[in-house]
Amino acid sequence: MIKDNIMIIVGESSADLYASLFIKEFKKLDPFTNLWGTGGEKMEEEGFEALYHIRELSLIGLFEIVFHLRRIIKIRKELLKEIKKRKPLAILFVDFPDFNLSLAKKLKNEKTLKFHYISPTVWAWRYGRVKKIKKYIDKIFLIFPFEKEIYEKEGINYEFVGHPLFEIVKPEKTPEEIREKHGIKDKLHIVLMPGSRNTELKFHTPALLDAIKKLKNRYGKRLFISLIKAPHIKENFYKPYEKEKILIIEKEKYSVMNSADLIISTSGTSNFEAMILKKPVIVIYKLSKLSYLLGKHFVKIRKFSIVNILAGKEIIPELIQDKLTGENIFKESFSFLENKERRETLIKEYKKILSLYNNVNFKASEKLALSIWEELKEKKDG
Repeated sequence: MIKDNIMIIVGESSADLYASLFIKEFKKLDPFTNLWGTGGEKMEEEGFEALYHIRELSLIGLFEIVFHLRRIIKIRKELLKEIKKRKPLAILFVDFPDFNLSLAKKLKNEKTLKFHYISPTVWAWRYGRVKKIKKYIDKIFLIFPFEKEIYEKEGINYEFVGHPLFEIVKPEKTPEEIREKHGIKDKLHIVLMPGSRNTELKFHTPALLDAIKKLKNRYGKRLFISLIKAPHIKENFYKPYEKEKILIIEKEKYSVMNSADLIISTSGTSNFEAMILKKPVIVIYKLSKLSYLLGKHFVKIRKFSIVNILAGKEIIPELIQDKLTGENIFKESFSFLENKERRETLIKEYKKILSLYNNVNFKASEKLALSIWEELKEKKDG
């Protein structure tokens, strides 16, 4: 007997984590359906069959994507062949909108149900992707409350499921335990999160190293700096940090973040994580000049971090592109470390945002799995 199967398309590490949680919840409802597609280690740990690993798809910036376009098109072509062969009951596209929506377009006439988890940032740029979602996706699952208004207005089938990070960001150790482990009981602890892609490390490292030297000059032995290593990043990208005696950490991510006095992080998921942990964060981001200039032309919003977007104003500093200098990182770091009132004001702003999720009485992954399971059951019964 041929088993039912569902295809899942994931293109980077945070989506690998989110999708793994969905797989875990879905298997509670249906342990027999095969789950396959593109993914990473987290998904494979849940029994997922990854035809392509996320490292083969994870790119950033227009020109970086153009450089690898032939390989991406080849992967899409092979996936289309597998879809024709396996005939999945449904396809779950997780984030990764450019690749996923182009694949969904190719499947317009296929009977398989097409779901999209995590909306593209249509509220920030390229609003036209909403039309593609309406045309090629049967249902989209949202993680930010303000997105509901967009899809309601456009008449698109959607469901708000909450954010999966609330079920993920759970420190296993107390700040005291982490500080004792690393011998930093009375020190100022800064945590660096310079990115989850090779290109991010390439662009962010020079400014970070400059800031580190300035901070060391100011605080001396009172300062302890650690760096949370991202999966799939080549070891040589971290050597400059090791030379500065920065501790590279691969495990206990949320425990380490929770022990920090300050986090310096790329714009992205880690900003939301810092907010959940109620930690001050400085947002950094830099692209190649050409990618940034072209992207800037299309961006509709002034803020990059989702925390500031949710707040409706800048509550955490954003050092983007030319503003990303060692001097600016140092100034913002010094302000947070020395200004208690600024830290307390930020925590109050965090709590306002977090209150938007207080009435969500379910886990995002659990809700997503149940909704898709019910949709598939209805299709099969029908």
